[in-house]
Amino acid sequence: MKEKQEIRRIEIGIIQLVVVVFAAMVASKIPYTEITQGSIVLLGVVHVVSYYISSYYENLKYRGYLDELIASQDMCCGRLYSKS
Repeated sequence: MKEKQEIRRIEIGIIQLVVVVFAAMVASKIPYTEITQGSIVLLGVVHVVSYYISSYYENLKYRGYLDELIASQDMCCGRLYSKS
């Protein structure tokens, strides 16, 4: 069971990483932006680190919309809300 959760966690992380890198590549095509290949790689590394530090992947299938919103905000902006 633990191995299946680990595989699911890796799958979610890879899908999110692809989306983040794709969005950065599209944004780099906008005139007057200074997003370079190095910036895109750095963004990908920061995303992977923040994904594993946060608990975004825990109970992803069973969360409601409010829990999903809070988990997404935690991943993007840090721990805004503490769970009691």
